[in-house]
Formats: sequence, structure tokens, C-alpha cells
Amino acid sequence: MAAESHMSFDDYRSAEGLNASTIKNFVVSARHGVEAMGDNSPPSAVMRLGTAVHARCELGDDFDRYAVEVEGIKPGSQRETWVKKSTDLETDQIPLAEGQRIVVEKIHDAMMAHPVAGKQLRKPHESELSVFWDDPDLKVPGKARFDRWLTRTGCVLDIKTTESTQPKKIRSKVSDYGYHIQAAWYLRAARYGLGCETPEFLFVFVESTPPHDVVIAPLAPEAIEQGWAECCEAAMKWKRWRDTGEAVGVSDTPMTIELPTWAQIRGMAAPYELLGGSNE
Repeated sequence: MAAESHMSFDDYRSAEGLNASTIKNFVVSARHGVEAMGDNSPPSAVMRLGTAVHARCELGDDFDRYAVEVEGIKPGSQRETWVKKSTDLETDQIPLAEGQRIVVEKIHDAMMAHPVAGKQLRKPHESELSVFWDDPDLKVPGKARFDRWLTRTGCVLDIKTTESTQPKKIRSKVSDYGYHIQAAWYLRAARYGLGCETPEFLFVFVESTPPHDVVIAPLAPEAIEQGWAECCEAAMKWKRWRDTGEAVGVSDTPMTIELPTWAQIRGMAAPYELLGGSNE
């Protein structure tokens, strides 16, 4: 059981342990999980915006000393462009796309003005907290990296930029990106890595485009339970791969594919009846 604030991301990434990102990929299949473990692709534009927003929250007015808008980088530029154009920056500088500084400021101001999110963001905390533990049930080494750990309330606070704060959009994003898996794993980290018996987890969703609406969202208990079930499934696949080298794909046998529920038509007459025929 250990925790360290402001450990470099490279050191965290190279440290032993199963993290939420690896778990998400092993949920798909062991083959996907193993492939992702060797992926050193640079961050996407969306990830870089999120990093800049986190930095603005942490650095306060000092953010301007480190943030650099890089000529030739647009908000939607590909990863390769970001890497090529920002090679001359110092290691502590934060690259931004052209015109993105004001966007980061507006996102930050929107979060701080929110009656609940702003209060949470002002609480005493440790940021970029790397947590390590030996999971007593899964029998695997675990690790997690918290955006913020609210020290007095025992709460993990995680900021996500999003296209929309409409509940149905957030639900889809939670499911598509495995945020319920992340929440379940981070709660595990807080309990067994930090010794907090009853930790909490809160997402702060903020729109990346105007009006930069903000929603603070705990996940329903059922979502956390689902996330934990998927963590357990992924951990079993990971241990099998670690112990045997076996990395099975989604399925090695034929799969019968049905239409999704929303696309299935129930109670419709057979085609020959629709055409005026009969089955006699």
C-alpha cells in the first residue's frame, strides 16, 4: 500500500500494477489488452485539452507561465502534428492549439462558478496522486492515478470534458468509455491503497464548447457494481495471460449476431403477409 503525489507519468506508467485503462481493454479481450499495453501513441487532441484543463485548475494564475499556444496546431489536429510542432517546447511547458488558451479559461471559469463543482474543486486535496496496492480479492497488483483526492472527505474527483452534458449523452459516454470501470477501480484504490473505508467518487463533466455547461455526477450503485464485475472479469484474463502467455480474442468460435434491441421489430407480420400473399 503506497501513494505518491506528482509522480511523473512515465514513472507511473512503468510501475508494476494493473490499471483502469488496461482493465478496459482486457474487458474487450485479452488480445486487445495485450496490444494496448504496448501502445505508446501520443495523447489525442481531446486528451491534451483535458490535461490543459487539469493544469489550469492546479496552477491557478501560474498557468500562463507554462501554457504555450503552438503555431500550426489546430484544436482538431492529428496526434502526429502535435508531436511534430511541439518538439521544441520545454518539458514543463503545456502545448495548446491555436486559440485554445481562452477555451481553457472559459472551461475553468465555468467549473469554478458551478455551485457544487466549484465547492468541490476548492476543497483541500492532493493532485495527480499515484496509488499502489496488492488487491486482496483479485490477487493482482493494482495501481491508479487520481486527478484529485479530496483529503478531508475521502473523495476521488475526476474531470471529464464532453461534447454534451445531456444525461443521455453522459450515460452513453460512461458506457462507451468505461467510466464505470474506472470509478469502480479507483474506489478500490482508495480503499486498499489509501486505507479509506468509505471512499466516494465524483465525475465533473464540462462541455468543451460553449456554453461550457457543467454537471457533477456520482454514478449509480448499479453502475459501480457493473464496473466492478468487469474489473473482476478483466483481472482473470490478465492473470491468465501473465501466467500462460495466452491472449484469446473476443471469440475463437463462430458467433451468431443478432440486431440490437432498438433495431428489432416486434409483432410485425411476415413479409408475404405484408405483400398480400398467404402461407397456404
